[in-house]
Amino acid sequence: MGKASSSKKVARAAKAAGRPGAKKSYAWPAAISGVVILGVLLVILSFGGGSDGVAPKVGDHWHAAYGVYKCNAFLPSFPMEANDQFGIHTHGEGLMHIHPFTSRVTGTRATIGAFFKDVSADVSDTKIKSDSLGIDVKNGEKCGDQRGHVELWKWKSPTDDKPTVQTKDITKYNPPNQSIWVLAFVAKGATPTMPQSAVNLQDPLAAEQNRQPAVGGSSTTVPVGGSTTVPANQPTTTIPPSDEPSTTQPAPSTTAP
Repeated sequence: MGKASSSKKVARAAKAAGRPGAKKSYAWPAAISGVVILGVLLVILSFGGGSDGVAPKVGDHWHAAYGVYKCNAFLPSFPMEANDQFGIHTHGEGLMHIHPFTSRVTGTRATIGAFFKDVSADVSDTKIKSDSLGIDVKNGEKCGDQRGHVELWKWKSPTDDKPTVQTKDITKYNPPNQSIWVLAFVAKGATPTMPQSAVNLQDPLAAEQNRQPAVGGSSTTVPVGGSTTVPANQPTTTIPPSDEPSTTQPAPSTTAP
């Protein structure tokens, strides 16, 4: 009797499941749908979709000049790394190239923090460490006879004579196209100074196209306000508009006797 009774209950339940008004469980189909949707989103993100809708987007090609300043002088520019994974890198000429390959570094994610990862630098609001530049400093350590700290100096363009200074969330900064920034370790009250590499914004594709940039990096300076005069110890060069490739090679000037 027990087995027969159980069989009848199973049969009645099966019939009830097919009748209108019978209660159904949607938990399992919902779980499956959630997994499928999540998988689709991950695929989209991995190929550069899912941007936050803010430029730069995948396919854009922006440039920002930069420098690294310690106490009273610029350090050399970061060298170009062998593996550019996301599209934010440098060619060693003192420019930050921003042309995202994936949405990981588009819009508000196109930060100098992503750039520091590419050049293997350890940077925060309280420290700067880079083996390639030979710098390892922390807030409170000495700059001359004073204590230093990390700052970020920012100019909107080479002609901007009013830089701003940032000391919080430095690595989250998103440089606009044709802007300039300097990562600095300085004593309180230091005067922001543009890197000389700002001149390379006039021909930002030079190094990428194996042409000689106007200057080789950020170890010297130009006056605040955007002067692009090349120092006397540098060879002179003609700098075309950024959308025209240059064919003029730098050559030192000579005077006939």
